Amino acid sequence: MRCLPFTSSPWDTTTDGDSNPPLRSLVRRSLWTTLDSGRDQRSSAATALAAVGVAHSALTATAVEALTARFECDEEYLSVRSTIAEGLLSLDSAHPDAVEVNETELQQVAAAYVILEVE
Repeated sequence: MRCLPFTSSPWDTTTDGDSNPPLRSLVRRSLWTTLDSGRDQRSSAATALAAVGVAHSALTATAVEALTARFECDEEYLSVRSTIAEGLLSLDSAHPDAVEVNETELQQVAAAYVILEVE
């Protein structure tokens, strides 16, 4: 599956009721778009995006949307996919009502990468 770059974020068309434009801007320009960068940058962005989504419930849906989309099409590097899986699992743990993920698949992906690293 070929992934198309993220050209916009949900903040381009919606508001979340939060009066913190710098935070929304940071997520949109830095974390969201970095998911389209190289392997190391994607892993870092996925980790940061998950942390932002866990810490700020107003940003949870955006974090889930971006990470889910990238997880579905990022089969190129298991390490990136594993990081995204871990991020989605942490979001699901913190905000179970906001996240609809297949926990079994995510746990298998995360575990597969750990096994490869050990070998």
